[in-house]
Amino acid sequence: MRHRSFIRSWPLLFILASLLVPPAMAQERRVLFREDFASLAGWKPFYFTKIEKHSTYTIERDKGRHYLKAESNASASAIVYRDSFNVYDYPDVRWRWKVERVYKMGETKTRAGDDYPLRVYVLFEYDPQRAGVFEKMQYGLLKSLNGVYPPHSSLSYVWANKEQAETIVTNPYTDRSKMVLLRQGSSNVGI
Repeated sequence: MRHRSFIRSWPLLFILASLLVPPAMAQERRVLFREDFASLAGWKPFYFTKIEKHSTYTIERDKGRHYLKAESNASASAIVYRDSFNVYDYPDVRWRWKVERVYKMGETKTRAGDDYPLRVYVLFEYDPQRAGVFEKMQYGLLKSLNGVYPPHSSLSYVWANKEQAETIVTNPYTDRSKMVLLRQGSSNVGI
């Protein structure tokens, strides 16, 4: 299975390269990348249909470290990692992130509340050889409209706006997308 990952952001957001798994596990597993954002050469912009204003992405430097600064004002877009990779060969991706604030209106289980200061997506590619007849027709239609197949499924890591007991929830738009609430609430904002 192959997938792509991208970082999607909204207002006043800073993303820093860091760690998803405990250090002891990191030595046992292969990591696709540990992004230090010295440049955006490995990333390409992605724009959502029907959204006219886009977030801006710049490389900033603070205390000798590079980081990706994403800013948005009533806008959204993403940057996409340029290469596909096999999830079994590279099961870990690492980053560090920082946000200046969370949104009071955000709610993980509703479409109206599906808004976060930060998301990191891992998109799993659609494989026509594994699809049934109905799914092949559905994805074929989507490919004819968009020029490419949409992802089969996704996993997103979010900075949830509110503290909650659950750490993994189904995306309110599709059951093929799970969200990991990696950070929650405003207790670590600005750190």
